[in-house]
Amino acid sequence: MENFLKSWRIMRTYEKILLFTTIICTISIIILSYLQLTGTLENASNICMPLLGILWLITAKFQWKKNRKIAIFYFCNSIFHFICSLYLFIF
Repeated sequence: MENFLKSWRIMRTYEKILLFTTIICTISIIILSYLQLTGTLENASNICMPLLGILWLITAKFQWKKNRKIAIFYFCNSIFHFICSLYLFIF
C-alpha cells in the first residue's frame, strides 16, 4: 500500500484523471459484456468496442514511457477497434 501511495503522489494530475478514466471504462466494459452474454442488452458490443478502443489508447499513453513497442501495439489495436466499431455502427 505504501508503494501505491508513493506512486500516487508522484503522478501528475492528468495521469490521475487517465487512471480514473481507465477504471471507469473497465467497469463499463465488464458490465456491458455481462449484459451482452445474458441477452439483456442486444447491442452492447456497439458500445463496448469504442470503450475498449479508448481503454487501449489510455494504456498506450501509460506504456509510452516504459516500452514504446508495446505502446505502438496498443495504439494499433485501438485504431483497429475504432474501425471495427465504425463498421458495426454503419452496417
